[in-house]
Amino acid sequence: MTLPPAPLPPSTAEPELRARILAVAVELFADKGYGRTSMREVAQAAGCTKPALYYHFESKEQLFRATIERCLVGLEPILAQVDLVSGTVRDRLVVLARGVFERLRSDPAPMRLMLVMQNRPDQAQPDFDFARYHQENQALLHALFEEGVRTGEIRPDVDLEDAALALTGALHSRAFLALKGVPAPPDTPDRIVDLLFRGIAAGSPPPRG
Repeated sequence: MTLPPAPLPPSTAEPELRARILAVAVELFADKGYGRTSMREVAQAAGCTKPALYYHFESKEQLFRATIERCLVGLEPILAQVDLVSGTVRDRLVVLARGVFERLRSDPAPMRLMLVMQNRPDQAQPDFDFARYHQENQALLHALFEEGVRTGEIRPDVDLEDAALALTGALHSRAFLALKGVPAPPDTPDRIVDLLFRGIAAGSPPPRG
């Protein structure tokens, strides 16, 4: 008598299941928060059983951390694009800002989750080292601004840490408003970078075309 083959584990039977679970978890955590999202809801939204879900993620906390990591990895192509662009520091900062808003338009859930979990954290959500993520982004901007000082694009007396914080603060605030339904004009990224470079004092040079 020939025995039927043993059922394949979820990761082999459905190689895309883990990615599908993470995708729906992003939506649920962003919409409902950590505390009000259940593993049962995640399994239902992913179209799998709870045992299959727990095969990939042992707990909701582990799933949450993996979801945040997925969102961060999704931003890496935007940062990588900056290194591929030739031109001035301002040009590369515009590429960075445009990439953020394009990602916001094409795939808003990860951006919504990141902003909500940092700005309005659920009391039940596990700790996550968002500070490390911010420090890495600030280091990238700081390096770009240092290059701008060397090339003469940026005044040597500018506090580069303040400049990096001003840019990220403006981008995050405008992105948060866009997620709330306040439309962002197409030239928003360019205007934010121009404002940083020109300042707001009378006699500032006009924006670059």
